Amino acid sequence: MLSYLHDLGVMLSFADFHLRDTQVLNPHWATNGVYKIINAKIVVDRHGRLDLDLLEEVLAPTEEMPLHFPSETHGFLVELMSKFELCYPVEGEHAVLVPNLLTKNSPDDFELEGDVLTFQLDYTFLPPSVMPRFMVRLHKDIARAWRNGVILQDPDTGSRAVVQAHPDDRRITIMVAGPRRRDYLMVIRFILKSIAATFARLEIQEKVQLPDDPNPRHAFSYSMLLQSEKRGIAELPAINGRFYKVADLLGRVQVTAVKDAEEERVFVREAVTTILNKLDPDVDETDFLEHVINLNSPVLINPDGVKKFMLKYYKKWKKNRGEKVQQ
Repeated sequence: MLSYLHDLGVMLSFADFHLRDTQVLNPHWATNGVYKIINAKIVVDRHGRLDLDLLEEVLAPTEEMPLHFPSETHGFLVELMSKFELCYPVEGEHAVLVPNLLTKNSPDDFELEGDVLTFQLDYTFLPPSVMPRFMVRLHKDIARAWRNGVILQDPDTGSRAVVQAHPDDRRITIMVAGPRRRDYLMVIRFILKSIAATFARLEIQEKVQLPDDPNPRHAFSYSMLLQSEKRGIAELPAINGRFYKVADLLGRVQVTAVKDAEEERVFVREAVTTILNKLDPDVDETDFLEHVINLNSPVLINPDGVKKFMLKYYKKWKKNRGEKVQQ
């Protein structure tokens, strides 16, 4: 857990953090409070579930940690954990869940029905906080979750997805089914890439898995497919000895194609800027735009898709940073 918190940069950020007019004069006090909650036996035994009524018991002084955490500071510590994407609220209950403490056992019954598109992200290194932070950001869509994976049900697109981390392989796989699976894939990709952008020197190679070959080592590089399309290459040979049409593979994850990357960048920047200005005229969208443009995905060319995507995710993006979203 210590490496996990360092992974998030929590130790370095507390000193500058203000929440609801509370000033952290002693960052070690706040750090120890978060450690105490996350390492509490009752939270670990319940696989990350913390009933907020138990905070008095969890934060009581002990011989090992005699620090005092008055009851009026308990809410602050929980909000601090939420700010740093260490927990998310349990819907309809007075409790939060720490995803890094979820059970390691994955369910056996998460097969998706219908046409399933499969995508993967290969990391140069896979920080242990990536999946927990991803769960926090998309917690309202979670149907089931375990330590390294989550089943998502999106009410907006009617899509269902399974996102799994494979730490030993430094890989995250994404499977999405449903009538608007391409749109939901873009939301998932955007969130994972925005998390990756918070780490220095972390690179991701995106790949399109083959529809008839689930072996992740046989997947095609997404950027290579885009370049092949631009160069007019119609088919590519795979490691399994078969040839695959570039248009078919790209069509599984894209809504439509664009003429060139610059056209896409211009369109996405204009569309996103228009939407953000409508949501909040005073927003500083530079960082947000950079993440969207770096997706390098023609799916955002669809105007309706852009609007729905931004309306769905931008609210979450602002809320996760403790900012108010204007309607």
